Amino acid sequence: MSDWGGFSDAELRHLRSGGDANPTSAKPKSTASKSSKKALAAKKTSKPKPAKKLPEEALFPTSTSSNAAKKETKEEIQVHKIDTSSKEDEMPDFIEEEVVEQKKKMDIMEVEKAQREMEEKNKRRRAALSQEILSRQKKAALESKMLATIQEELVKLDNLLNADVAVLRDQIDTACFEFSEANRRFQTAEKEYVDSKFDLQKKTETKDSLTEHLMNLIQANEERKQKKLEELTFKLSMDPEIVAKREAEAAEKLKLEEEAKQKAIAEARKKAAEEAENAKEADATAEIKEETTSTSSPAPQEISREQTPEQDLSEPVADTQSS
Repeated sequence: MSDWGGFSDAELRHLRSGGDANPTSAKPKSTASKSSKKALAAKKTSKPKPAKKLPEEALFPTSTSSNAAKKETKEEIQVHKIDTSSKEDEMPDFIEEEVVEQKKKMDIMEVEKAQREMEEKNKRRRAALSQEILSRQKKAALESKMLATIQEELVKLDNLLNADVAVLRDQIDTACFEFSEANRRFQTAEKEYVDSKFDLQKKTETKDSLTEHLMNLIQANEERKQKKLEELTFKLSMDPEIVAKREAEAAEKLKLEEEAKQKAIAEARKKAAEEAENAKEADATAEIKEETTSTSSPAPQEISREQTPEQDLSEPVADTQSS
């Protein structure tokens, strides 16, 4: 009712002409619906038309105006007939318009229902999408938190590893320094041991040679004393010529014995020197072997060092036996 803004020119023409059979056939549906609504509004709001007043000449008929009155009455009858016919024609049009409006209302209701259903479906879809987005966001947040925690743990493990590696490197450096110091002291001690071993061997050789020489001298002196005593006793009982010959023979024997003793002593000294040189060469080769093995495995060096005193003890025994 509030949309109605008055009759259009076509509707006024329609009402004046008495209405056509199908007034909305040439117009589109939108204009027909608008015109039907306006017609209904006009029908409800329009007041009944008052009857036309007759002119004063009809109330007071005269001889001159009788024909005009008859004509007017005939025209009024025709107008009344036209009005009644137009009303009868307009009634089915209004009924059809109401049916069309009802159908349109039904279509509009169906469209609105479908639209509501689509809106509900869209709302559900939006809610489902929002829930899915929220769930995925939560999952993404949890995964990001897990990744962050994992990264923190990895950083902690890396820090612990770096700290352990730094400590171990310091310990390795100190161990290397101590190893170098111990190796240096071992080399010096080994060199001192070798030098002292050679010195001991020389001193033992000199001691043995001197003791042997002493024993030989003592034995030779005792033999000389015995011979002197024998000679003296023989001289007392023998002739002087025979005694002189025997003295000369004894002097030659002594010379020969002394020369033989000197030769034996010189040979013994040569043998001792040769053995000392051989021992030095053996010790040098052993040192070279020990140095080569100490770089690869220090344990065999200790075993060789433990075995060397036995060899040192066995070497003087062999020297004494050879002498």
